[in-house]
Amino acid sequence: MSAQLLLVPTPLDFGIESTASVDELLPLATLRAAAGLEHWVVENAKTARAVLKRIDAVQALALPLQSIKIIELPRPSKGSGNASPANLGPLLQPLREGKSMGLMSEAGLPG
Repeated sequence: MSAQLLLVPTPLDFGIESTASVDELLPLATLRAAAGLEHWVVENAKTARAVLKRIDAVQALALPLQSIKIIELPRPSKGSGNASPANLGPLLQPLREGKSMGLMSEAGLPG
């Protein structure tokens, strides 16, 4: 199977007070696919690790969380106006090497 880029939403109700299990919020097929990924591009690494921990409670991760490669998307400078877009090519290097990876987006899946 060729490498895939999987879009995985960050469930909106994962606040500190949340008691919901990730399998109540995301389909099991999504959890299985996410658990098997070793490379992630994310908006926020802290949130991504929290979601991956919850996924691990339902579906064991392929690697220990500390071994999963998590790269944050570059953020534009405040007040940068019409700054040129960041070079996102290096973020997709695992795909070029034939490895599937996930894109985890905050606030659902606006990405």
